[in-house]
Amino acid sequence: MYEFAFVFFLSCKKNLQNDNGESGTSATLKQKAENDFGKAFAKSLTNIRLREVIKSQALKKFDNDYDVLYASIKDLEIQKGLTVQELINSNYDSKGNRDILSIDPLSTVFVPNLGFFNTNKWNIQTLIPQVAVAYSSSNKRNNKIKTFNSLGEEVELSYIKKPIKPTIVIKENERIDLVNKSEAPSASIINPNYSSKFVYRYKDEAFLNKAYMESATASKKNNSSFTILAPFSGNNSRFLKMTLNSNPISNYTNSGRLPPPPPDTTITSLPGHGDASVIFAVNKRLINQRDYIYYGIDPSQGKDSGVLNKQYAEYISSIQLENKSTVGFISDNWTEGDLELYFKIFLLPRDSSGVNMITKFASIPTAALDTVVATDPNVRYPKDPQIYMGNPFPIKIVNWDNYKYGSTWKITVYEYDPGGQTTVTTNVSSTFTTNFKATTGVDFGLFKVGAEGGFTDAETQSSTIAYQITDASEELGDALLNYEDPIYNKIVTGRGQLYIACPNYISTGGIKIFVEPLPINEF
Repeated sequence: MYEFAFVFFLSCKKNLQNDNGESGTSATLKQKAENDFGKAFAKSLTNIRLREVIKSQALKKFDNDYDVLYASIKDLEIQKGLTVQELINSNYDSKGNRDILSIDPLSTVFVPNLGFFNTNKWNIQTLIPQVAVAYSSSNKRNNKIKTFNSLGEEVELSYIKKPIKPTIVIKENERIDLVNKSEAPSASIINPNYSSKFVYRYKDEAFLNKAYMESATASKKNNSSFTILAPFSGNNSRFLKMTLNSNPISNYTNSGRLPPPPPDTTITSLPGHGDASVIFAVNKRLINQRDYIYYGIDPSQGKDSGVLNKQYAEYISSIQLENKSTVGFISDNWTEGDLELYFKIFLLPRDSSGVNMITKFASIPTAALDTVVATDPNVRYPKDPQIYMGNPFPIKIVNWDNYKYGSTWKITVYEYDPGGQTTVTTNVSSTFTTNFKATTGVDFGLFKVGAEGGFTDAETQSSTIAYQITDASEELGDALLNYEDPIYNKIVTGRGQLYIACPNYISTGGIKIFVEPLPINEF
Protein backbone atom coordinates (compact mmCIF):
# COMPACT_ATOMS: atom_id res chain seq x y z
CA MET A 1 0.00 0.00 0.00
CA TYR A 2 1.35 3.40 -0.96
CA GLU A 3 0.47 6.43 1.11
CA PHE A 4 0.76 10.13 0.43
CA ALA A 5 -0.54 13.11 2.33
CA PHE A 6 -3.16 15.61 1.31
CA VAL A 7 -3.44 18.99 2.96
CA PHE A 8 -7.03 20.19 2.81
CA PHE A 9 -8.50 23.66 3.00
CA LEU A 10 -12.13 24.27 3.82
CA SER A 11 -13.26 27.13 1.66
CA CYS A 12 -16.19 28.45 -0.27
CA LYS A 13 -16.35 27.11 -3.79
CA LYS A 14 -14.82 29.29 -6.43
CA ASN A 15 -14.80 28.15 -10.00
CA LEU A 16 -11.47 29.01 -11.67
CA GLN A 17 -10.21 28.04 -15.10
CA ASN A 18 -7.02 28.76 -17.00
CA ASP A 19 -7.13 30.23 -20.52
CA ASN A 20 -5.23 28.22 -23.12
CA GLY A 21 -4.59 31.04 -25.58
CA GLU A 22 -1.31 29.58 -26.79
CA SER A 23 0.60 30.52 -29.90
CA GLY A 24 1.05 27.84 -32.50
CA THR A 25 4.66 27.30 -31.45
CA SER A 26 3.93 26.96 -27.73
CA ALA A 27 0.97 24.67 -28.43
CA THR A 28 3.20 22.44 -30.53
CA LEU A 29 5.85 22.34 -27.81
CA LYS A 30 3.17 21.55 -25.24
CA GLN A 31 1.82 18.68 -27.32
CA LYS A 32 5.32 17.30 -27.87
CA ALA A 33 6.02 17.42 -24.12
CA GLU A 34 2.76 15.58 -23.43
CA ASN A 35 3.51 12.89 -26.01
CA ASP A 36 7.06 12.47 -24.69
CA PHE A 37 5.68 12.07 -21.18
CA GLY A 38 3.09 9.52 -22.34
CA LYS A 39 5.74 7.49 -24.13
CA ALA A 40 8.07 7.51 -21.11
CA PHE A 41 5.15 6.60 -18.85
CA ALA A 42 4.21 3.66 -21.09
CA LYS A 43 7.76 2.32 -21.00
CA SER A 44 7.84 2.75 -17.21
CA LEU A 45 4.80 0.49 -16.79
CA THR A 46 7.08 -2.51 -17.17
CA ASN A 47 7.80 -1.80 -13.49
CA ILE A 48 5.17 -3.73 -11.54
CA ARG A 49 5.45 -1.31 -8.61
CA LEU A 50 4.30 1.55 -10.81
CA ARG A 51 1.37 -0.55 -12.00
CA GLU A 52 0.55 -1.28 -8.37
CA VAL A 53 0.60 2.43 -7.54
CA ILE A 54 -1.69 3.34 -10.44
CA LYS A 55 -4.23 0.63 -9.70
CA SER A 56 -4.33 1.19 -5.92
CA GLN A 57 -4.69 4.96 -6.26
CA ALA A 58 -7.27 4.72 -9.05
CA LEU A 59 -9.42 2.51 -6.84
CA LYS A 60 -9.49 5.28 -4.23
CA LYS A 61 -11.33 7.56 -6.70
CA PHE A 62 -10.11 10.79 -5.15
CA ASP A 63 -12.38 12.80 -7.50
CA ASN A 64 -15.13 10.16 -7.73
CA ASP A 65 -13.66 8.72 -10.91
CA TYR A 66 -10.80 6.31 -11.55
CA ASP A 67 -8.32 9.17 -11.78
CA VAL A 68 -4.81 9.46 -10.34
CA LEU A 69 -3.41 12.99 -10.19
CA TYR A 70 0.21 12.73 -11.28
CA ALA A 71 1.27 15.40 -8.75
CA SER A 72 0.03 13.10 -5.99
CA ILE A 73 2.27 10.15 -6.93
CA LYS A 74 5.37 11.59 -8.57
CA ASP A 75 7.39 11.69 -5.33
CA LEU A 76 6.36 8.24 -4.09
CA GLU A 77 9.31 5.91 -3.61
CA ILE A 78 8.34 2.75 -5.45
CA GLN A 79 11.59 1.04 -4.61
CA LYS A 80 14.60 2.05 -2.58
CA GLY A 81 16.14 5.20 -4.00
CA LEU A 82 13.69 5.47 -6.92
CA THR A 83 10.59 7.68 -7.10
CA VAL A 84 7.83 7.52 -9.69
CA GLN A 85 9.12 10.67 -11.35
CA GLU A 86 12.70 9.39 -11.45
CA LEU A 87 11.55 6.13 -13.02
CA ILE A 88 9.61 7.96 -15.74
CA ASN A 89 12.44 10.42 -16.38
CA SER A 90 14.81 7.51 -16.94
CA ASN A 91 12.63 6.32 -19.83
CA TYR A 92 12.65 9.53 -21.87
CA ASP A 93 14.25 9.21 -25.31
CA SER A 94 15.62 12.76 -25.39
CA LYS A 95 16.67 15.60 -23.13
CA GLY A 96 13.49 17.61 -23.73
CA ASN A 97 11.19 18.97 -21.03
CA ARG A 98 10.83 16.21 -18.45
CA ASP A 99 8.73 18.22 -16.02
CA ILE A 100 5.22 17.56 -17.30
CA LEU A 101 3.71 19.47 -14.39
CA SER A 102 5.31 22.68 -15.61
CA ILE A 103 3.44 22.11 -18.88
CA ASP A 104 0.18 20.75 -17.49
CA PRO A 105 -0.11 20.59 -13.68
CA LEU A 106 -3.50 18.87 -14.05
CA SER A 107 -1.88 15.79 -15.64
CA THR A 108 -3.86 12.74 -14.61
CA VAL A 109 -3.71 8.99 -15.16
CA PHE A 110 -7.17 7.55 -15.86
CA VAL A 111 -8.08 3.86 -15.95
CA PRO A 112 -11.12 3.56 -18.28
CA ASN A 113 -13.81 0.92 -18.29
CA LEU A 114 -13.40 -0.90 -21.60
CA GLY A 115 -15.58 -3.84 -20.58
CA PHE A 116 -12.88 -6.48 -20.77
CA PHE A 117 -10.48 -4.17 -18.94
CA ASN A 118 -11.02 -1.78 -16.06
CA THR A 119 -9.49 -0.90 -12.70
CA ASN A 120 -10.94 -3.91 -10.89
CA LYS A 121 -10.13 -6.39 -13.68
CA TRP A 122 -6.55 -5.19 -14.14
CA ASN A 123 -4.18 -8.03 -13.25
CA ILE A 124 -1.04 -6.03 -12.56
CA GLN A 125 1.07 -9.19 -12.30
CA THR A 126 0.82 -9.98 -15.99
CA LEU A 127 -0.89 -7.13 -17.83
CA ILE A 128 1.01 -4.05 -19.04
CA PRO A 129 -1.49 -1.67 -20.69
CA GLN A 130 -0.68 0.74 -23.48
CA VAL A 131 -0.93 4.49 -22.77
CA ALA A 132 -3.18 6.87 -24.73
CA VAL A 133 -2.22 10.55 -24.61
CA ALA A 134 -5.49 12.52 -24.57
CA TYR A 135 -4.70 16.00 -23.28
CA SER A 136 -7.08 18.83 -24.12
CA SER A 137 -4.67 20.26 -26.69
CA SER A 138 -5.19 17.15 -28.81
CA ASN A 139 -8.65 16.16 -27.59
CA LYS A 140 -10.65 16.85 -30.73
CA ARG A 141 -13.33 14.44 -31.80
CA ASN A 142 -12.06 14.11 -35.36
CA ASN A 143 -8.44 13.62 -34.32
CA LYS A 144 -6.61 10.44 -33.45
CA ILE A 145 -5.04 9.66 -30.08
CA LYS A 146 -1.35 8.94 -29.98
CA THR A 147 -0.87 5.73 -28.02
CA PHE A 148 2.34 4.05 -26.85
CA ASN A 149 3.10 0.52 -25.68
CA SER A 150 5.76 -0.56 -23.21
CA LEU A 151 8.34 -0.76 -26.01
CA GLY A 152 7.71 2.86 -26.92
CA GLU A 153 6.00 1.90 -30.17
CA GLU A 154 3.30 4.29 -31.37
CA VAL A 155 -0.17 3.57 -32.73
CA GLU A 156 -3.19 5.82 -33.23
CA LEU A 157 -6.61 5.21 -31.70
CA SER A 158 -10.04 6.74 -32.20
CA TYR A 159 -11.68 8.83 -29.48
CA ILE A 160 -15.03 7.29 -30.33
CA LYS A 161 -14.23 3.60 -30.83
CA LYS A 162 -13.00 1.81 -27.72
CA PRO A 163 -9.62 0.09 -28.05
CA ILE A 164 -9.41 -3.69 -28.20
CA LYS A 165 -6.26 -3.78 -26.07
CA PRO A 166 -5.94 -2.83 -22.39
CA THR A 167 -5.31 0.91 -22.32
CA ILE A 168 -4.92 3.61 -19.71
CA VAL A 169 -5.13 7.33 -20.43
CA ILE A 170 -2.93 10.32 -19.68
CA LYS A 171 -5.09 13.45 -19.75
CA GLU A 172 -5.98 16.74 -18.12
CA ASN A 173 -8.20 16.39 -15.05
CA GLU A 174 -11.71 17.79 -15.58
CA ARG A 175 -12.73 17.77 -11.91
CA ILE A 176 -10.16 19.96 -10.18
CA ASP A 177 -8.56 23.32 -10.92
CA LEU A 178 -5.11 24.71 -10.30
CA VAL A 179 -5.39 27.78 -8.06
CA ASN A 180 -3.16 30.39 -6.52
CA LYS A 181 -1.79 29.33 -3.15
CA SER A 182 -2.45 32.79 -1.74
CA GLU A 183 -6.22 32.30 -2.19
CA ALA A 184 -6.48 30.01 0.81
CA PRO A 185 -6.71 31.96 4.09
CA SER A 186 -4.31 30.67 6.74
CA ALA A 187 -7.16 30.18 9.19
CA SER A 188 -8.67 27.55 6.91
CA ILE A 189 -5.61 25.30 6.84
CA ILE A 190 -6.21 22.04 8.65
CA ASN A 191 -2.54 21.17 8.80
CA PRO A 192 -0.45 24.37 8.81
CA ASN A 193 2.88 22.51 8.48
CA TYR A 194 2.57 21.90 4.78
CA SER A 195 4.99 22.52 1.97
CA SER A 196 3.38 22.38 -1.44
CA LYS A 197 4.39 23.44 -4.89
CA PHE A 198 0.95 22.93 -6.39
CA VAL A 199 -2.43 23.96 -5.01
CA TYR A 200 -5.64 22.51 -6.42
CA ARG A 201 -9.33 22.84 -5.68
CA TYR A 202 -12.22 20.52 -6.43
CA LYS A 203 -14.51 22.32 -8.85
CA ASP A 204 -17.59 21.19 -6.98
CA GLU A 205 -18.88 18.87 -4.26
CA ALA A 206 -19.94 16.56 -7.07
CA PHE A 207 -16.31 15.54 -7.46
CA LEU A 208 -15.21 15.48 -3.83
CA ASN A 209 -14.85 11.97 -2.40
CA LYS A 210 -15.62 12.48 1.28
CA ALA A 211 -14.23 9.13 2.44
CA TYR A 212 -11.02 9.71 0.54
CA MET A 213 -10.71 13.24 1.90
CA GLU A 214 -11.07 12.03 5.48
CA SER A 215 -8.57 9.23 4.95
CA ALA A 216 -6.00 11.51 3.37
CA THR A 217 -6.45 14.25 5.95
CA ALA A 218 -5.98 11.76 8.77
CA SER A 219 -2.59 10.72 7.41
CA LYS A 220 0.31 11.61 9.69
CA LYS A 221 2.70 12.01 6.80
CA ASN A 222 3.28 15.39 5.24
CA ASN A 223 5.57 14.85 2.27
CA SER A 224 3.13 15.71 -0.49
CA SER A 225 4.20 17.98 -3.31
CA PHE A 226 0.71 19.39 -3.70
CA THR A 227 -2.17 20.81 -1.72
CA ILE A 228 -5.88 20.41 -2.45
CA LEU A 229 -8.74 22.70 -1.47
CA ALA A 230 -12.15 21.23 -0.79
CA PRO A 231 -15.46 23.08 -1.18
CA PHE A 232 -17.18 23.01 2.18
CA SER A 233 -20.30 20.91 2.10
CA GLY A 234 -22.45 19.00 4.53
CA ASN A 235 -23.26 16.47 1.82
CA ASN A 236 -21.14 14.01 -0.06
CA SER A 237 -20.93 14.03 -3.83
CA ARG A 238 -23.81 14.85 -6.13
CA PHE A 239 -23.89 11.50 -7.90
CA LEU A 240 -26.85 10.85 -10.12
CA LYS A 241 -28.21 7.34 -9.89
CA MET A 242 -29.07 6.14 -13.34
CA THR A 243 -31.10 3.24 -14.64
CA LEU A 244 -32.62 2.39 -18.00
CA ASN A 245 -36.16 3.67 -18.50
CA SER A 246 -36.75 3.88 -14.76
CA ASN A 247 -38.85 7.02 -14.68
CA PRO A 248 -40.80 6.61 -11.42
CA ILE A 249 -43.97 7.42 -13.31
CA SER A 250 -43.51 4.83 -16.07
CA ASN A 251 -42.66 2.21 -13.46
CA TYR A 252 -46.21 2.32 -12.15
CA THR A 253 -48.39 3.43 -15.03
CA ASN A 254 -49.75 1.57 -18.01
CA SER A 255 -50.30 4.40 -20.46
CA GLY A 256 -53.71 4.41 -22.16
CA ARG A 257 -54.99 1.23 -20.52
CA LEU A 258 -56.06 2.43 -17.08
CA PRO A 259 -58.94 4.83 -16.43
CA PRO A 260 -58.11 8.38 -15.32
CA PRO A 261 -58.31 9.03 -11.58
CA PRO A 262 -61.45 10.58 -10.06
CA PRO A 263 -61.41 14.41 -9.99
CA ASP A 264 -60.97 14.49 -6.21
CA THR A 265 -58.13 11.95 -6.10
CA THR A 266 -55.41 12.73 -3.56
CA ILE A 267 -51.88 11.41 -3.16
CA THR A 268 -49.80 10.73 -0.07
CA SER A 269 -46.34 10.66 -1.60
CA LEU A 270 -44.42 11.93 -4.61
CA PRO A 271 -41.89 10.27 -6.93
CA GLY A 272 -39.53 13.19 -6.22
CA HIS A 273 -38.37 14.05 -2.72
CA GLY A 274 -41.97 14.47 -1.61
CA ASP A 275 -42.18 17.58 0.57
CA ALA A 276 -45.47 17.80 2.49
CA SER A 277 -46.19 21.35 1.31
CA VAL A 278 -45.87 20.30 -2.32
CA ILE A 279 -48.17 17.31 -1.72
CA PHE A 280 -50.74 19.69 -0.21
CA ALA A 281 -50.50 22.06 -3.18
CA VAL A 282 -50.94 19.17 -5.63
CA ASN A 283 -53.91 17.70 -3.77
CA LYS A 284 -55.61 21.11 -3.49
CA ARG A 285 -55.18 21.67 -7.24
CA LEU A 286 -53.80 25.12 -6.49
CA ILE A 287 -53.37 27.42 -9.47
CA ASN A 288 -49.80 28.26 -8.51
CA GLN A 289 -48.02 25.63 -6.44
CA ARG A 290 -44.93 27.78 -5.83
CA ASP A 291 -47.11 30.61 -4.48
CA TYR A 292 -48.19 28.24 -1.72
CA ILE A 293 -44.66 26.95 -1.05
CA TYR A 294 -42.99 30.36 -0.93
CA TYR A 295 -45.81 32.69 0.23
CA GLY A 296 -48.46 30.43 1.77
CA ILE A 297 -51.07 31.68 -0.71
CA ASP A 298 -54.12 29.38 -0.87
CA PRO A 299 -57.21 31.05 -2.43
CA SER A 300 -59.38 28.05 -1.50
CA GLN A 301 -58.81 28.90 2.16
CA GLY A 302 -59.07 32.66 1.72
CA LYS A 303 -55.31 33.07 2.08
CA ASP A 304 -54.42 35.58 -0.63
CA SER A 305 -51.17 37.10 0.62
CA GLY A 306 -47.98 36.17 2.40
CA VAL A 307 -44.36 37.02 3.06
CA LEU A 308 -41.51 35.09 1.43
CA ASN A 309 -40.64 31.79 3.13
CA LYS A 310 -36.84 31.67 3.04
CA GLN A 311 -36.68 28.08 4.31
CA TYR A 312 -37.19 26.71 0.81
CA ALA A 313 -35.01 26.72 -2.30
CA GLU A 314 -35.21 25.26 -5.79
CA TYR A 315 -33.31 22.01 -6.36
CA ILE A 316 -32.45 19.98 -9.44
CA SER A 317 -33.90 16.63 -8.39
CA SER A 318 -33.51 14.55 -11.52
CA ILE A 319 -32.84 14.63 -15.23
CA GLN A 320 -33.75 12.47 -18.19
CA LEU A 321 -31.73 11.78 -21.31
CA GLU A 322 -34.57 11.53 -23.75
CA ASN A 323 -33.22 9.25 -26.46
CA LYS A 324 -30.33 7.18 -27.72
CA SER A 325 -29.06 10.10 -29.78
CA THR A 326 -28.49 12.17 -26.65
CA VAL A 327 -26.80 9.26 -24.92
CA GLY A 328 -24.48 8.79 -27.88
CA PHE A 329 -23.81 12.51 -28.18
CA ILE A 330 -22.53 12.95 -24.63
CA SER A 331 -20.74 9.61 -24.25
CA ASP A 332 -18.84 9.27 -27.52
CA ASN A 333 -15.36 9.69 -26.00
CA TRP A 334 -14.09 6.67 -24.05
CA THR A 335 -11.13 8.65 -22.62
CA GLU A 336 -13.37 10.88 -20.49
CA GLY A 337 -14.54 8.53 -17.77
CA ASP A 338 -17.67 9.53 -15.89
CA LEU A 339 -19.35 12.55 -17.41
CA GLU A 340 -19.50 16.05 -15.99
CA LEU A 341 -22.72 17.97 -16.62
CA TYR A 342 -22.58 21.73 -16.13
CA PHE A 343 -25.80 23.59 -15.37
CA LYS A 344 -25.62 27.32 -16.02
CA ILE A 345 -28.61 28.93 -14.26
CA PHE A 346 -29.31 32.54 -15.27
CA LEU A 347 -31.38 34.81 -13.00
CA LEU A 348 -32.34 38.39 -13.87
CA PRO A 349 -32.93 40.52 -10.75
CA ARG A 350 -35.61 43.22 -10.84
CA ASP A 351 -34.35 46.58 -12.15
CA SER A 352 -30.85 45.14 -12.43
CA SER A 353 -28.32 45.98 -15.10
CA GLY A 354 -26.74 42.53 -14.94
CA VAL A 355 -27.62 38.85 -14.97
CA ASN A 356 -26.75 36.55 -12.08
CA MET A 357 -25.20 33.25 -13.21
CA ILE A 358 -25.04 30.19 -10.97
CA THR A 359 -22.98 27.18 -12.06
CA LYS A 360 -23.84 23.71 -10.76
CA PHE A 361 -22.32 20.34 -11.56
CA ALA A 362 -23.43 16.73 -11.65
CA SER A 363 -21.37 13.59 -12.13
CA ILE A 364 -22.93 10.90 -14.32
CA PRO A 365 -21.48 7.36 -14.25
CA THR A 366 -20.87 6.23 -17.83
CA ALA A 367 -21.32 2.58 -16.88
CA ALA A 368 -25.06 3.17 -16.74
CA LEU A 369 -25.02 4.65 -20.24
CA ASP A 370 -23.54 1.51 -21.75
CA THR A 371 -26.89 -0.29 -21.64
CA VAL A 372 -29.60 1.43 -23.64
CA VAL A 373 -31.29 -1.69 -25.02
CA ALA A 374 -34.05 -3.47 -23.17
CA THR A 375 -33.03 -6.76 -21.59
CA ASP A 376 -36.16 -7.50 -19.55
CA PRO A 377 -38.80 -9.13 -21.81
CA ASN A 378 -41.51 -8.35 -19.23
CA VAL A 379 -41.05 -4.58 -19.52
CA ARG A 380 -42.25 -2.55 -22.49
CA TYR A 381 -39.55 -0.11 -23.51
CA PRO A 382 -40.16 2.78 -25.89
CA LYS A 383 -38.35 2.91 -29.20
CA ASP A 384 -35.93 5.46 -27.77
CA PRO A 385 -35.63 4.48 -24.10
CA GLN A 386 -35.41 7.28 -21.59
CA ILE A 387 -32.53 7.26 -19.15
CA TYR A 388 -33.78 8.54 -15.80
CA MET A 389 -31.33 9.89 -13.26
CA GLY A 390 -32.62 10.54 -9.76
CA ASN A 391 -30.32 12.43 -7.45
CA PRO A 392 -30.08 11.22 -3.83
CA PHE A 393 -28.59 14.60 -2.97
CA PRO A 394 -30.58 17.14 -4.99
CA ILE A 395 -28.58 20.07 -6.32
CA LYS A 396 -29.49 23.31 -4.59
CA ILE A 397 -29.95 26.47 -6.65
CA VAL A 398 -31.49 29.37 -4.65
CA ASN A 399 -34.71 30.49 -2.99
CA TRP A 400 -37.16 31.77 -5.61
CA ASP A 401 -37.91 35.30 -4.44
CA ASN A 402 -40.69 36.13 -6.88
CA TYR A 403 -40.29 39.87 -6.31
CA LYS A 404 -36.55 39.81 -6.93
CA TYR A 405 -36.28 37.25 -9.75
CA GLY A 406 -39.66 37.53 -11.42
CA SER A 407 -41.25 34.87 -13.56
CA THR A 408 -38.48 33.02 -15.39
CA TRP A 409 -35.09 31.38 -14.97
CA LYS A 410 -32.99 30.17 -17.87
CA ILE A 411 -30.95 26.97 -17.63
CA THR A 412 -28.25 25.97 -20.13
CA VAL A 413 -26.67 22.51 -19.91
CA TYR A 414 -23.21 21.42 -21.07
CA GLU A 415 -21.34 18.14 -21.07
CA TYR A 416 -17.94 19.42 -19.97
CA ASP A 417 -14.62 18.58 -21.61
CA PRO A 418 -11.33 20.41 -20.99
CA GLY A 419 -10.03 22.66 -23.73
CA GLY A 420 -9.38 26.24 -24.68
CA GLN A 421 -11.73 28.94 -23.47
CA THR A 422 -14.47 30.39 -25.66
CA THR A 423 -16.94 33.16 -24.84
CA VAL A 424 -20.69 32.62 -25.10
CA THR A 425 -23.33 35.37 -24.94
CA THR A 426 -26.91 34.66 -23.96
CA ASN A 427 -30.06 36.74 -23.46
CA VAL A 428 -32.15 36.40 -20.30
CA SER A 429 -35.69 37.75 -19.78
CA SER A 430 -38.09 37.75 -16.86
CA THR A 431 -41.47 39.36 -16.13
CA PHE A 432 -42.03 41.33 -12.93
CA THR A 433 -45.42 42.15 -11.38
CA THR A 434 -46.35 44.92 -8.93
CA ASN A 435 -48.48 42.93 -6.49
CA PHE A 436 -46.06 43.33 -3.59
CA LYS A 437 -46.35 45.70 -0.65
CA ALA A 438 -44.15 46.51 2.32
CA THR A 439 -45.61 46.33 5.82
CA THR A 440 -44.42 47.28 9.28
CA GLY A 441 -45.06 46.02 12.78
CA VAL A 442 -45.42 42.36 13.70
CA ASP A 443 -45.89 41.33 10.08
CA PHE A 444 -42.89 43.32 8.85
CA GLY A 445 -41.83 42.26 5.38
CA LEU A 446 -42.57 42.44 1.69
CA PHE A 447 -45.94 40.78 1.12
CA LYS A 448 -47.09 39.26 -2.12
CA VAL A 449 -50.78 40.02 -2.60
CA GLY A 450 -52.86 37.76 -4.83
CA ALA A 451 -52.01 34.51 -6.55
CA GLU A 452 -49.70 34.62 -9.55
CA GLY A 453 -49.59 38.23 -10.85
CA GLY A 454 -52.59 39.34 -8.83
CA PHE A 455 -54.11 41.07 -11.90
CA THR A 456 -51.53 43.85 -11.63
CA ASP A 457 -49.29 45.53 -14.13
CA ALA A 458 -46.34 43.52 -15.39
CA GLU A 459 -43.07 44.51 -17.00
CA THR A 460 -40.73 42.24 -18.93
CA GLN A 461 -37.04 43.03 -18.57
CA SER A 462 -34.16 41.58 -20.59
CA SER A 463 -30.40 41.60 -20.36
CA THR A 464 -27.43 39.73 -21.82
CA ILE A 465 -24.49 38.05 -20.16
CA ALA A 466 -21.19 36.79 -21.56
CA TYR A 467 -19.51 33.81 -19.94
CA GLN A 468 -16.74 31.36 -20.71
CA ILE A 469 -16.86 27.65 -21.40
CA THR A 470 -14.29 25.35 -22.95
CA ASP A 471 -14.42 24.94 -26.71
CA ALA A 472 -14.51 21.15 -26.32
CA SER A 473 -17.65 21.15 -24.15
CA GLU A 474 -20.90 19.98 -25.75
CA GLU A 475 -23.94 22.24 -25.35
CA LEU A 476 -27.12 20.28 -24.66
CA GLY A 477 -29.46 23.24 -25.09
CA ASP A 478 -31.51 25.72 -23.06
CA ALA A 479 -34.67 25.36 -21.01
CA LEU A 480 -36.89 27.95 -19.32
CA LEU A 481 -38.21 27.39 -15.80
CA ASN A 482 -41.32 29.45 -15.06
CA TYR A 483 -42.47 30.32 -11.55
CA GLU A 484 -46.12 29.77 -12.44
CA ASP A 485 -45.60 26.35 -14.02
CA PRO A 486 -46.84 23.45 -11.88
CA ILE A 487 -44.19 21.47 -10.02
CA TYR A 488 -46.26 18.32 -10.56
CA ASN A 489 -48.59 18.74 -13.49
CA LYS A 490 -51.11 15.91 -13.21
CA ILE A 491 -52.21 12.86 -11.26
CA VAL A 492 -52.45 9.59 -13.16
CA THR A 493 -53.69 6.11 -12.37
CA GLY A 494 -51.07 3.50 -11.59
CA ARG A 495 -51.09 -0.23 -11.16
CA GLY A 496 -52.56 -1.63 -7.98
CA GLN A 497 -54.96 1.33 -7.56
CA LEU A 498 -51.98 3.59 -6.97
CA TYR A 499 -52.24 7.24 -7.98
CA ILE A 500 -49.08 9.01 -9.09
CA ALA A 501 -48.26 12.71 -9.44
CA CYS A 502 -46.17 13.42 -12.54
CA PRO A 503 -43.11 15.69 -12.22
CA ASN A 504 -43.17 18.62 -14.61
CA TYR A 505 -39.88 18.35 -16.50
CA ILE A 506 -38.50 21.19 -18.59
CA SER A 507 -36.69 20.22 -21.78
CA THR A 508 -33.61 21.47 -23.63
CA GLY A 509 -34.44 19.23 -26.58
CA GLY A 510 -32.27 16.26 -25.67
CA ILE A 511 -32.32 16.41 -21.90
CA LYS A 512 -35.13 16.99 -19.41
CA ILE A 513 -34.66 18.59 -16.00
CA PHE A 514 -36.94 18.36 -12.97
CA VAL A 515 -36.63 21.30 -10.58
CA GLU A 516 -38.63 21.38 -7.34
CA PRO A 517 -38.70 23.52 -4.17
CA LEU A 518 -37.49 21.67 -1.08
CA PRO A 519 -36.77 22.59 2.55
CA ILE A 520 -33.21 23.91 2.78
CA ASN A 521 -32.36 22.25 6.09
CA GLU A 522 -33.23 18.74 4.87
CA PHE A 523 -30.63 18.56 2.09
